Parts: sequence; structure tokens; C-alpha cells
Amino acid sequence: MDGGGIKGLFAATILSKIEELTGNPIFRYFDMISGTSTGAIIAAGIALGIPASQICDLYVKHAPQIFPQDKKLFRHLRQICSSKYTNTELSTQLEEIFQDFTVGDCKTRLLIPSYNLSTGKVQVFKTSHADDLKCDYKLKLVDVLLATTAAPTYLPPHQTPMGTYIDGGIGANNPSLLALAEAVSSRCQWPREDIYLLSLGCTESISEATTGREKMGALDVLKIISTFMNAESQYSHNIVQILLSPEQ
Repeated sequence: MDGGGIKGLFAATILSKIEELTGNPIFRYFDMISGTSTGAIIAAGIALGIPASQICDLYVKHAPQIFPQDKKLFRHLRQICSSKYTNTELSTQLEEIFQDFTVGDCKTRLLIPSYNLSTGKVQVFKTSHADDLKCDYKLKLVDVLLATTAAPTYLPPHQTPMGTYIDGGIGANNPSLLALAEAVSSRCQWPREDIYLLSLGCTESISEATTGREKMGALDVLKIISTFMNAESQYSHNIVQILLSPEQ
């Protein structure tokens, strides 16, 4: 599941419909689930066995509080020096849904990318599905999700004892390539011909982010960030298509 803010409702709705049609929780159909930013919220919920319809409610019922649209001038001025929104309401809603569950409580393999500003290194939070994965399973899912959803200029970085984290979308907005790499690695050793991958985006394209007339200077910083994320998503999508046959 890709990052994409409130547009994550698109992916959550599709998964909710699948659960409705099959009568089963969606995690039973996947050996590995990966999500970035808003997609990580969906991925973590699905991996825990939380109904996708409940994740849909997060977007439908609480988006106006998470991303308030009042005091626009104040928020735009705030965005120059800090984040446009606080993560107070998002944190409240995540705690309501995920409570004290940890990565280790997931019912299937889970991958969630983020970026540690303190170390200057990317990080992919993972379930302990291999002998060398011994730490992340202890982490609260709320902390992992606040880390991967901390979109630069929109939500503040998330402070943890391990460092300060921001949105995994700055490097892996489309996590399908991360998931495929994990699947064929020594940790899983799945033959490529046996892998079937479902990749759900958030309906956003590069044409929606830019017009082609931008000078791409400092005043276009938000569009530059969006362009980076869109480009990465397309690269990942194209590479996965090369590595897997069309029907996979």
C-alpha cells in the first residue's frame, strides 16, 4: 500500500470490499504485507486482523480533525518553519485502533519503511520472520506508524528513543519493491515464479502534482517533494513489473 494521505481511503475501501465478498479477514490471503505512510496504517491494521472497514472509518470519520481546514492562513505560515498540522489527533486515533499492540502481534509478515533523521539512515520495521530480525517485534505499532506517517512539511517528525523519524515515503512511497526484495532474499527464499503481488496506490499521478510550468525553485518545495515521491513510486512499479511476469 502506497503513501498518499487521505487518499489511502481508496486502498482501504478495496480491501474492505474483498473482505465483504470473501467473508474472511484479508491477512489470510497474503504471506507478506507492506505499507508506507498512510498505506502503513492500512497494512498494520490488516496484518493484525482488524477489519478493513474499521480502517476506512478512520479516514471517513476523523480526517477533518486530523487535517483541519480552518485557519488556513495560520497553517500555511506555520508550514514555512514547521509542519502544517500537528499529529495530536492522528496519535489519538491510532492509539484508539492499535492500542498497545506491537509489531510482534501481527498475524502475517509486515514491512513498514521510515527514515531516521538522527542516524541519516533508512529503516524498514519488520516482523521477526527470520533469525536476524530480533528487535522490531517489541515496538508499539503506534510508534512505528507515527514514524512512517511523519510527512515532511505536513506532520512533525516523530521522536523515539531510537531517533527522530520521518515519512518512509521520501524513499519508498511505493513499498512493493521492498516487499519483493524481502520475498526473494535469504529471509524468505520464495521463487519468483511463485510470487503474486497486489500493489495498491492512492490514485495520484505525477500530472496531479505538477503542471510542467514550475521553475522548481524554493517556492515549489511542496511540489518537489511530491514529484520525488511520485517518481520513486513509478520506478518501483516498473522494476517490479520487470522482475515479475505480467500475470504475477
